[in-house]
Amino acid sequence: MASVLRVIQLPQVSYLSTSASLDNHQRYPFFLRTVPSDVTQAQAILRIMSEFSWTHAGVVYSAEEYGVGGYRELSSRAHLYDVCFASPAHKLSAHDPDGAYSRVVNELIKGEFKGRCESVV
Repeated sequence: MASVLRVIQLPQVSYLSTSASLDNHQRYPFFLRTVPSDVTQAQAILRIMSEFSWTHAGVVYSAEEYGVGGYRELSSRAHLYDVCFASPAHKLSAHDPDGAYSRVVNELIKGEFKGRCESVV
């Protein structure tokens, strides 16, 4: 939509789009948002982790664009804050059965992350 509206120079204000690709003001000069981009959110999470000296974390994110984009930004910037994320990260969809959520919770509480991770993001 932002590409189309750029052609007719019509501003677009989004309350939902967090994709970092929309931060390119040369490409999308008429796009504005009311929510922070994935980059800003990732930096905030990593700063909080750094402030509390949390260097290892488990990751749970949604399979939709918002979750995937957020995880991509987190993982690409983690080294700047001396943060390591446990592998594998857990990607869940709204369509996953309830058992999938229970499995992830059990893995985080009792599984391989126990004793190594200080937080879950």
